[in-house]
Amino acid sequence: MADWRNQIHMIINKVKCQLCAKGIDNVLQLQPWLQQADKNNNGVLERLEFEGVLQRIGIFLTTQELTCVYNHFDMNKDGVVSYAEFVSALKNEITEDRIAVIKHAWSRLSGGKDCISCADLIGKF
Repeated sequence: MADWRNQIHMIINKVKCQLCAKGIDNVLQLQPWLQQADKNNNGVLERLEFEGVLQRIGIFLTTQELTCVYNHFDMNKDGVVSYAEFVSALKNEITEDRIAVIKHAWSRLSGGKDCISCADLIGKF
């Protein structure tokens, strides 16, 4: 069996747990950390910036883990991690069961329509 550090989902969970422990559980809370790490203000994190933001948050990865995570977060493979890629990499996959629940809730709220106004949606609550 491969070493656990080679399994990206376990490393991502490590990152998520550390973010949660720091009280960072949404994009708005994460954004200032990413902007502070982006030393040249170009909207992306080079590898050293990426490593730095993780360390400031309290996430200490081995070199192997860091390489694995950085490569995973760099979704378009352009050599840098954009803020959007960072956030997207942390999102959970939606299971089929959860999708079914969402569709059922939408059907109940919308009365079977594809689209409803915000006012109608608010009225349902």
